[in-house]
Amino acid sequence: ITNPLYMYKRWKDKVLNSRATLPVAIALGLCGWTATHALFSEMESGAWILLLVYAIVGYLLFEFNTNFTFIRAKSPIQVCFFLLVALSFPDVSTSYSQFSTVSLLIAIYFLFNSYQDKYTVYNIHNSFIFLSISSLLQPCYAWLIPLFWFGCSRLLMLHRRSLAASIVGFLLPYWALWGYCYIQDSLSVFYTRVSAIFAFQPLVFILSTPQLIGFVALLMLFLIATIYFYTQQHSAKFRTRNYLNFLIILGWLFAVIILLQQGLFCQLLPMLIATISLVVSQYFSVTHGRWVNYLFILTCIGTLSVYLINNLAIV
Repeated sequence: ITNPLYMYKRWKDKVLNSRATLPVAIALGLCGWTATHALFSEMESGAWILLLVYAIVGYLLFEFNTNFTFIRAKSPIQVCFFLLVALSFPDVSTSYSQFSTVSLLIAIYFLFNSYQDKYTVYNIHNSFIFLSISSLLQPCYAWLIPLFWFGCSRLLMLHRRSLAASIVGFLLPYWALWGYCYIQDSLSVFYTRVSAIFAFQPLVFILSTPQLIGFVALLMLFLIATIYFYTQQHSAKFRTRNYLNFLIILGWLFAVIILLQQGLFCQLLPMLIATISLVVSQYFSVTHGRWVNYLFILTCIGTLSVYLINNLAIV
């Protein structure tokens, strides 16, 4: 007779390595998403935009692991985690500004890809172009410029040429927008986008109880993965260590922004989940033991609970 304790200990590894994990996660997410939007609310075009953004983000997360080996095996667990957690928050903003998440992930991809590459300056230039585009869609992303420079310095890529390339790359989309607005005689649109970077909302508590529960649960899991990383980072490669360090700082920065500017919760949540999914999936893939397996099972149960709480709240 199989020992139930042994089954639980091996369940995490089976889920991480199974080829059926990603199709099952996609099927569950699509079923829940369709039921929520079709039965309990109107099927707006914005809902399809958000689903398209999630699909692109999922593909980019898979490419992150393929090219930068956060997880040694080619496991889709980071995609599954993102899809299931992201779809647990049905009230996320469904405007075109959500493409800023895609643009920011591409910016991070180019930043990471510049490490020990002969086209380092070219990659940094492209990274800041996409960072600039994301800031046009979501102005607060312009606050990430110092963090990207920090990432360049940690990867030993910050020098005069790369710094100049980053500045030119970031200004290029704004220069193009200014030119378009000038031709259309609508410079007020350009000034509005620039002034939005320096606009701060009042410090008020507006998160609903279901949103707060999901947000706190997500941060608790992120905290566990963060503590493990900083206590065991010596065992990781230099490149992987600095990649994860950048993502951890980025994730906690987003958490602080959401707490201080809660009006941005629905806009920034997908990017926060995408960042955390890379860190947490790496944590589950490299750790073993009874308590890690229990935590993995608890995470799966918690994700389902957050999904039910948030979706029932909008019924």
